[in-house]
Amino acid sequence: MGIVIEKIDRKVEQLIRYRFIDPLGQARERIASINDKNWKKLSPGDNIVVYYAKAAPRISRVKYEKESSIVKILSKISRRSHPLN
Repeated sequence: MGIVIEKIDRKVEQLIRYRFIDPLGQARERIASINDKNWKKLSPGDNIVVYYAKAAPRISRVKYEKESSIVKILSKISRRSHPLN
């Protein structure tokens, strides 16, 4: 679980800055792009679900985070090239 520190409205993109504590007790802070509907519901101080890899907690996502265009493209390419698809 993390906490919303700040909301940032860039007109074309809504962002939040959030903080969470990793399994080693280190505070981590990240910025995430959130869809408009959920961004409006969030306020600084709200709790937010944070997903991260235990082996690499520096890599994290929050619930409702938008996928970047690059991730979407890479995802489509990797699915097409996978022999089971």
